[in-house]
Amino acid sequence: MIQMLSPEEREKSRADTLVKKDLSDGLWVFGYGSLMWNPGFPYLEMQTGILEGYHRDFCIWAEFSRGTPEKPGLSLGLKPGGSSTGYLFKISPELIEKTTIELWEREQKTGILMPVWATVKTQSSEIEALVFVVDTSHEKFADLTPEEAAPHILEAKGSAGTCFDYLDSTIKKLNDIGVTDDKLNLIMDQVLKLKAQKGS
Repeated sequence: MIQMLSPEEREKSRADTLVKKDLSDGLWVFGYGSLMWNPGFPYLEMQTGILEGYHRDFCIWAEFSRGTPEKPGLSLGLKPGGSSTGYLFKISPELIEKTTIELWEREQKTGILMPVWATVKTQSSEIEALVFVVDTSHEKFADLTPEEAAPHILEAKGSAGTCFDYLDSTIKKLNDIGVTDDKLNLIMDQVLKLKAQKGS
């Protein structure tokens, strides 16, 4: 069983991260997966942005939201290398406390996602944003090929739904803003190939 962070550990991580920045004008959060199509919090503004130095991949074992301990699924994380296009959400100053508490509960269940500050490029500017990136040394890190990931994504289901819907929704949201993610499309090709072989 994966070790979960305690509420005290999550709160320390949150406080240590936020104290590093002046947030009097609001907080920008970068979403690259489910936050893009299900942010779960109110925001003042949304922009498309590119984060250099990280790319998205299904690299986190998911035992609850998108799988079970008996049949774990996979969740998206940001791995070093390449770049990633996603959404920037601006949170108003008066909602930062409430929203970040909820964000840490969502993203920091086990500590595999590390909060960092990173520069995200938009069409007109560069924005310093809060980003959750994957800790590749964590026990939940999954270093899989698309072929290895495919059966987990096809078959796993958790409290938040199926891994397949998670993959499909992310690709569709990226397509909405004219972005093609080659890695996700390669994974989808393998999942659909496996689905056809199983006749499901």
